[in-house]
Amino acid sequence: MEGRFSRYFYTGRLRALGTPRGCALFCGALLLLAAGGGVLFSIVQSALTSSEPYAEAWGRAEADSRVIEELGQPLEAGWFVRGSLELADEGGAADLVIPFSGPRGRGTLRVLASREGARWSYTRINCELRSGTKTIDLLEPDPAKLRGRLPRGATKMREKP
Repeated sequence: MEGRFSRYFYTGRLRALGTPRGCALFCGALLLLAAGGGVLFSIVQSALTSSEPYAEAWGRAEADSRVIEELGQPLEAGWFVRGSLELADEGGAADLVIPFSGPRGRGTLRVLASREGARWSYTRINCELRSGTKTIDLLEPDPAKLRGRLPRGATKMREKP
């Protein structure tokens, strides 16, 4: 084997990777690195999905008649939440992007919030439909609730006498 890399193979510097022991060590290191990355990913996703801004946005999306009318029921959250969540003793901030879907399409919730003390205040909770034609502001009151109407497919619960 001639060329500029031939001296490494013949001098034994990289020959260790060609042995079964070297190959096993290399594969083990890759496996350990992948497992560590998977654990870290799982911890970050769990922190984002258990946060109050996530729960607030998801609750508003599931209860909003405009979202239900566009995407149908049931709504299912996507598995890959993106964004940032900063928490400190006296405050914090959240900027989340939450994918979700329904029987008739997909959407994305975008949340922008800040925290002072124990109270979160929301600057933006939007539902952007994947079709790209519509954005629903979930901070605005739901028109169906203002009129006392329910979305298609929803049933009114009876009060007990």
